[in-house]
Amino acid sequence: MGFFDKKSPEEPQDQQKKSGDSDLDLVTRPRRDCECYIAQGTTVEGKITGGVSVGIDGLVKGELNISSKVIVGESGEIKGNIKADDIIIAGKINGNIEARNLLEAQPTGQIFGDINAHRLMIADGVLFEGNITMKKEKHTKREKVGEPIIHEPEEPVTE
Repeated sequence: MGFFDKKSPEEPQDQQKKSGDSDLDLVTRPRRDCECYIAQGTTVEGKITGGVSVGIDGLVKGELNISSKVIVGESGEIKGNIKADDIIIAGKINGNIEARNLLEAQPTGQIFGDINAHRLMIADGVLFEGNITMKKEKHTKREKVGEPIIHEPEEPVTE
């Protein structure tokens, strides 16, 4: 498999998740779930952007801005900021994180930086130094047709 190659469609069935495999096993092996994979022993420097899922078992020195999922395996390390829809961390992050949807930190995860996430799951054992900001997505409230509008009564003016 090449550096940025997609998984081959003829991947054997035994490479698929077996019923005995744990979810953590999949997280620590991002090669299985991601369209772009950075292998252990590989270092990438610079800005990475894209719309496909990225799995990292190597070292990334730079910014990631992904409109999909980022999985950092146990041997993976990122020295820079990350922005992605979903982020799963079992490795080490030294930078700020913005998860537009879910940030999940596995027990082997190490995070040194601020987190901004819509949803957050931090497992027991995670090493974390930073601040957390959680905001709901901004939705415009729509009133249902036929629903009464209730106004608070104004206080009488007294002179």
